[in-house]
Amino acid sequence: MAFEKGSIWPYVRNKAVYLCPVDIGVKAEHLDVRYRREYPLSYSANARLQHVVLDAMTNRRPSRVLLLIHEGRKTINDGFFDWTNGTDDDMPSDIHYDGSTITFFDAHAQWLSYKELCKRRASGEWSPDYRLH
Repeated sequence: MAFEKGSIWPYVRNKAVYLCPVDIGVKAEHLDVRYRREYPLSYSANARLQHVVLDAMTNRRPSRVLLLIHEGRKTINDGFFDWTNGTDDDMPSDIHYDGSTITFFDAHAQWLSYKELCKRRASGEWSPDYRLH
C-alpha cells in the first residue's frame, strides 16, 4: 500500500495508525489469500467523496457526511466504503462493543452501534449529496 501517497500522510506519517490493534493478524476475507493476514488497513474512506468537492461553505451538513469508518474484516478490500451498490460488499465493523467509531467530514468522531451503522448505511445519509427532508 502506498500510504505515503495519501492526502493525510504529511500529517500522520505513521503506517500503524491505519490498522486497529484488534485487527492485527485477523484475515481480510475479501482479499487474495496471499494478503489476507497482512492487510494493513482497518479503516475505509467514504467512496462517495472520491469525485466531490466539499467545504463548509458549499455543504451545509458536514457533521452528517461520513469520512472514515472501521470496516469489517469480512468485507474490507480496497480502502473505500461504498454502501450505494445495493450489496453487502462494504459493511461496518462491530468489533467494539457491538459497534464502532466513525469520523465525519467536520472531523468529529462518534461511536454507533452496529444496528445504527447499518441503518445509516441503508438510508444513504452519509453521502455528500443526501438531502435531509
